[in-house]
Amino acid sequence: MTVAARAASCDPADDPGDDPEVREGHSMSFTQIIEIDGVQDEQAVHDHLATWHAEQYGVAPGYQGCRVLADQEVPGRYLIEVDFSSEEEAKRNDARPETEAWAARTRELAGSDPTHRNLRQVCTTFA
Repeated sequence: MTVAARAASCDPADDPGDDPEVREGHSMSFTQIIEIDGVQDEQAVHDHLATWHAEQYGVAPGYQGCRVLADQEVPGRYLIEVDFSSEEEAKRNDARPETEAWAARTRELAGSDPTHRNLRQVCTTFA
């Protein structure tokens, strides 16, 4: 794939914006970022996410996968990026008891309430 082909998904003309009529028919990507602080056991975070993925991929509405990123400046801080096919599917997933149980375990691992951010994709250069 050429650089130009990869950059094509960053063309502002491809972004349907917030207009639902324009968005209809577009494959929208939606990401939730969950920030957790105070983690003492990185392997436990890894295992928690790996278990979720193994059990919920193909089951949880719109769930496409996740990444866990360790903050190099703040020990014990992690960002969990969770990708969904759409905001609507993410909301459906959030309402499930399995997701509530996952969130409770996440709070236990962090020792505090996580911070959540909901983001719509504007541009991607991932192949």
